[in-house]
Amino acid sequence: MREMVHQALTDPEGWNNRAADISFIIDSLGEIEKMTPEVRGKMDYERIGLGGHSFGAYTSQIIGGATIIVPGSDQVISYRDGRVKAILPLSPQGVGQMGLHENSWEAMTLPMMIMSGSEDKGALGQPPEWRMTPFQRVPAGDKYCVFIEGANHFSFCGRLGALLLRLGGEEVDWAEQARITNYVKIASTAFWDAYLKDEQGAKDYLVSDALVRCGEGAVRLDRR
Repeated sequence: MREMVHQALTDPEGWNNRAADISFIIDSLGEIEKMTPEVRGKMDYERIGLGGHSFGAYTSQIIGGATIIVPGSDQVISYRDGRVKAILPLSPQGVGQMGLHENSWEAMTLPMMIMSGSEDKGALGQPPEWRMTPFQRVPAGDKYCVFIEGANHFSFCGRLGALLLRLGGEEVDWAEQARITNYVKIASTAFWDAYLKDEQGAKDYLVSDALVRCGEGAVRLDRR
């Protein structure tokens, strides 16, 4: 596991390939639709959102407009794909990792919601607050940050995350994990409904205190 983490953190080719994979999938949506009758006629190419956890959060960020500088270079690189209309990074990376720099987020204008928690440390031991960097540095407007007390890095993977922790020898509070998963589902559904379906009710929900009240003190929702 440590070797995999080290490779992800120090492999610019891998960062590039992740972004290229997403753009290739979007390029191929028409062919995917032809090959998959179940989704034929159900795909809206004008309303594409991208979300991901951990490395997937990084991919979401760079596709959404965060720029990187490869170590040893001074060239600013963008992988922005304008077909993606909103992003939802779970446990995102901050400054100083995988090419992300102080000004990485200055051109990220699309709607974004990030999620993290009080036990969600970075791969190199950064404090949970480090994961708030993207939210703090993006231009204001349609930006949200959900912070869940007690949530760790694997809390955003649902039951699978809890199982991974259990297999690693850690104690798991299954009821607490279920509550965290529920908060993640509620917040992410509202975000997608608001910015991909353009539902006013979902937008109203996000600017209200409903999620915070649902969280009974465990959930903080900040907006910019």
